[in-house]
Amino acid sequence: MKKLPGEVYFFVVLWALFAPALVVYFIAKLKYVELEHIDFASVANFNFVWPIPAAILLTILLMLELASYFKFKLGFFSAWHAVAMNTLEK
Repeated sequence: MKKLPGEVYFFVVLWALFAPALVVYFIAKLKYVELEHIDFASVANFNFVWPIPAAILLTILLMLELASYFKFKLGFFSAWHAVAMNTLEK
């Protein structure tokens, strides 16, 4: 994994650190609401479910980075910049 470019490595580490923790945090919040007999209608807002969209966004960014790396041997944003400047080598 250390052979990955810095940009791809950053997103892999970012996902590995935060995505599982966000999902565990969301599950813990669900258990807390269930144990305290709180009405789900009172917590059904963005303040309650924000960990799930955040984990999904991190997963999408990870997939973009890995797909770009396997195609161009660059990170997604570096590859996009190389395409925009017409400097991408195949």
